[in-house]
Amino acid sequence: MDNSDRVGRARRLLKSGLAPFVSREFVKHYGGRSAQELRRILREPVQDAKGRFATMDAAGLLRVMERSWNEVFRRHFDHGERNTGQTERGLVLELQEVRIRSAHDESFSSVDAYRALDSTHRLLTAIPAPKEAGEVDSMKVGALRALCEELGGALKPGIPKPPSRSSKPRNWAEPGTINHNQQENLGRVLPWRQSPKTGQYIHRMKCLVCGGEYHSWSGDIHHHKCPYCDGGALGPDLSEGDVVS
Repeated sequence: MDNSDRVGRARRLLKSGLAPFVSREFVKHYGGRSAQELRRILREPVQDAKGRFATMDAAGLLRVMERSWNEVFRRHFDHGERNTGQTERGLVLELQEVRIRSAHDESFSSVDAYRALDSTHRLLTAIPAPKEAGEVDSMKVGALRALCEELGGALKPGIPKPPSRSSKPRNWAEPGTINHNQQENLGRVLPWRQSPKTGQYIHRMKCLVCGGEYHSWSGDIHHHKCPYCDGGALGPDLSEGDVVS
């Protein structure tokens, strides 16, 4: 699957996740005037708003969201002073630009493709549409691998990895330590989670080659490889281990 294929599939998943949400919020707000308001936005005949939403592509759904943001959709994402919905509105605008590029058969670099997938995932998560968001999140792994290859072939023989930012650390559980595979320990996750069998903690890790983040048990930090660009394991998820203070 190349970058254009990834972006195209993400757009279809975006349509699948957006359609019921946009239809529900729009009709709930406008009620009996839904068809009239939708006709005004689309500038085309509309007899039944719900029926039109069911056949609308991602471009049309994003257009409806953008043109009725303040009246309909802002309140869904407005959760107070620190989150007034501006982030989600920015995602809507960005994904409209992605749609235009895709419609004109413009090529997508791996950086552009990964950003398009990430923005799609974030908007689907905010709605929320968990099924579609999960599928897009899985696609991001392949896009990240392609990005690593495009940015320098970190896995190709004969191409050295970036130099370590520290000498060999003795305490691998200490935040900021970097192993020989260029994986940095960002510290324990919060709240702390500890294995009842081994006593190890879950740590956040970051690959210094591709920037990917994942989790690792403290006993695996010294040899962990990046799961995105170097074939390593993703490590534990946050449902594992007991929460400790």
